[in-house]
Amino acid sequence: MLITNSTTILIVEEKENDRGILRTFIEKEFEDIQVVETNSGLNALGLLLKYEVNFMFINVQMPHINGFETAKMIQKKPKTRDIPIIFMITAEKLDELQKTDFDIGSLDLLLKPIDQNQFMMKLQSYLKTSLQQQKETNEQNSQVTESFSDTNFSDIILDSEQIEYLNTELTSSINALLSYNKLIKQQAIDSGCTDLIDNLDKMNLEGQYLLDFVNKYLDPIGVRDFLNY
Repeated sequence: MLITNSTTILIVEEKENDRGILRTFIEKEFEDIQVVETNSGLNALGLLLKYEVNFMFINVQMPHINGFETAKMIQKKPKTRDIPIIFMITAEKLDELQKTDFDIGSLDLLLKPIDQNQFMMKLQSYLKTSLQQQKETNEQNSQVTESFSDTNFSDIILDSEQIEYLNTELTSSINALLSYNKLIKQQAIDSGCTDLIDNLDKMNLEGQYLLDFVNKYLDPIGVRDFLNY
């Protein structure tokens, strides 16, 4: 068995039997991989708040929110937008999409029913890339930490126009996320996924806190107060 560095994979698939097959593929070949699974896109959004997911397999055809809609929501959140997503799709659905204007050229696809060899090749490729990225990130973090420890913040001079720009951009992005959170919460209520409500409420509180922080400190006077604290 191959050993990885505490990798977490999220499987989003409506059919329990299909989820079980993919889990079996993984557990037969790899050690130290955490497999998290769910049957809906809404539940996946909640799990991403709980787990540090390295990459995902998402079924395109699911009720309420399909795989593409789920991916769009994931990619709008800074913390999760870079998670690699492999879409699982039937040949019939793929043919249907190819006859439309839908752009599938940039998507990473696996045809259903899933072939074990193709699945494992895809998984091994992502694991190799993930481990290399983690190594590079650790090296960069080490360099940043050394540089950060030598920084004298009292020497930092901030331009008021730059601060105003940051305030505008961050406020706009946070408000968009809060609005999206509200939309997802309503969809969760409508579809009966009430187990997501607590996590969505926590996300809303964090967003409000961040918005207050930006409005308080990202102005010329507030930034100077913060750096001199």
